[in-house]
Amino acid sequence: MRAVRRIFVAIVASSPLLLPAAWAMTVEEAYRAIPHRRTIFALEAAKMSQGERQHLSQLFQLVDQAIVERVQMLIWLQTGGRRGAPATRYDEILSHLKRMSVPARLANVHRLVEEAIEERRAALEEWRSAGLPASLAAHVRVDRSSQKLRQAYGELMQLFPKEEAHNQNAFFDYLCALDFK
Repeated sequence: MRAVRRIFVAIVASSPLLLPAAWAMTVEEAYRAIPHRRTIFALEAAKMSQGERQHLSQLFQLVDQAIVERVQMLIWLQTGGRRGAPATRYDEILSHLKRMSVPARLANVHRLVEEAIEERRAALEEWRSAGLPASLAAHVRVDRSSQKLRQAYGELMQLFPKEEAHNQNAFFDYLCALDFK
């Protein structure tokens, strides 16, 4: 596991789109904690334009970072701060999303994902200040975020119906893992 974490930290350090490794949990650990299958977008196998490939690869890297933030924060809230970590990197993730160059066909998908992450951040901050509610899934911000993620997935499937099953599974896995519902 330490070797995997060192490799992950090295990848993060070498990529300008991945944020510094300031958290204790890896992306793989976050997916296991949910639990959710992780299918990594296959950039080289994608049948879309080069700009769309690059954009989705970068977008999904940031979605992974948001998943780590969410999982760590929920653990932190559920354990009264004994494990996990408070969400401190959402602004950084959102800043990267806002600065990205977005291909025209992906503009709405990008907007929906960005807004969904903003909703998650706001819901987590409310929980942090008010205490963990009995039902996270019932929160209005979580519901709006979930709707946006489902809409983004539907649009990706409509835009890229000829993508291989692997990448279509990746569309689902990234957005579903970010969702609380």
